[in-house]
Amino acid sequence: MDIENIAKICDALSKTVRIKIFKMIVKNNKNGICPCDIASELDIPRNTLSFHLTTLSNANLCYFKKEGRNLIYKPNCRIISELANNLHEDCCDKNCKSFEV
Repeated sequence: MDIENIAKICDALSKTVRIKIFKMIVKNNKNGICPCDIASELDIPRNTLSFHLTTLSNANLCYFKKEGRNLIYKPNCRIISELANNLHEDCCDKNCKSFEV
């Protein structure tokens, strides 16, 4: 994963509300989640939620599929895994010692 993608993902997750939305998507990864459920749970107007979902989708953190008249959002587990692996390989290795407080 290149630094541009990492920056795009970090930017997408730079708002508390987007982290909350993303966590809901991740928690519902098996069946996906409808934006109406997210809006209801987080008490977010749908047009505002749409903006945040677009931002998360553009960062490839999630994707949607159409089911009838509904959109169902699911996390992009591959990107999440790539990000975690990339950050982990750059900062932690077998010789790394944790700082003790």
